Amino acid sequence: MRARQKNKNEGVFMGKNLFEEYPSNTVAGTCNNCILRSSEIREITGRVFYRVRRHGRFSYRFYFCNAVDSTYSNGTLSWANLTGDRLEVVSAFSGDGGIEPGFYDGSTLVPVKFGGAAGRVVEPGEAWWSDDTELNIPEGHYLVFQWTVRGKNIPYTPDKIIPSYRLVHGEWQTTCEFPQPCLVGCRRPVRMRLTFLGDSITQGLSTRNDLYEFWVAKIASHLPQDIAVWNIGLGYGCARDAATDRYWLAKAKTSDLVSVCFGVNDVLQWRSEAQVESDLKKIVTSLKSAGVRVGIFTIPPFDYPPAAEIVWRNCNAYIRRELAPLCEYCFDVSPYLGLKPPYDYLSRFGGHPSYEGCRLLAEGFVKQVTL
Repeated sequence: MRARQKNKNEGVFMGKNLFEEYPSNTVAGTCNNCILRSSEIREITGRVFYRVRRHGRFSYRFYFCNAVDSTYSNGTLSWANLTGDRLEVVSAFSGDGGIEPGFYDGSTLVPVKFGGAAGRVVEPGEAWWSDDTELNIPEGHYLVFQWTVRGKNIPYTPDKIIPSYRLVHGEWQTTCEFPQPCLVGCRRPVRMRLTFLGDSITQGLSTRNDLYEFWVAKIASHLPQDIAVWNIGLGYGCARDAATDRYWLAKAKTSDLVSVCFGVNDVLQWRSEAQVESDLKKIVTSLKSAGVRVGIFTIPPFDYPPAAEIVWRNCNAYIRRELAPLCEYCFDVSPYLGLKPPYDYLSRFGGHPSYEGCRLLAEGFVKQVTL
């Protein structure tokens, strides 16, 4: 396997080999958009439960990155490409999480190791894999991942919408305040590795916890098992962040096909038409130059202020005119999520689409797009 290091702060990104061998087995969002800040080194133990697409006995590897992928909120807490401090993985475990996460007793946990050791030291900005771990996840059961890390400023996301717990004073408390793997990789043959890259609408925020109602999950439910799906959508994500072509886009570049859906936050943050269009083109061309096939969504309808409408319309016209010919497909979101013209820039299912909106979009996608 070949490793590539861009600079000492950016960390090591592995070649495609392990990503090809261990494609994603969950559609839950997995990336980082914030930092758990602390002035002192402290120890954090977290436990997260994933619904998996393929059940049974398989070898797993977990992939991690000690950096922030996209800017959180207004950028005062964290921002794209911010690296975490030096971090120690104390221990990690995974296993059959049962059918009810809140009552899990930890009895099925098996060690997840790193280079044969129980833990490892991680440098700022470093990306790394766990060792191979054999797990048996029966039909209808969750996969649970638990680990203990020690450090100061640690990348994570507070936007988890899956069962998440942290050990506080000896008791498990429901909270998202801990880091998680960036990829739950399951060794199995697949025909395609499909990655969805976008913002909170892609990640699925505002849909109900643990019900996997977001449109990436709904699309995946229509796809055969030999298409692996990786969700790297993030709350507050902007095309501007992905266009920096660092941690976030490096993850996407390991895929066979990347579906790009950006623009809502860029428009809301009053980026100009030229800026949004330039960022989208950089994302598409950078992915293609890495040998990745690309599909693109138009910018979704949202609860935009009236002044944003013209930017939304012109940027979507640019996507259809200039970017669509570069891509495998261009999927127009508005007919599924927008109001009837001329108010098609406004969402009829809420800014973050509800279950019904996600269902309609997914059904439209699988009818229009051949994978």
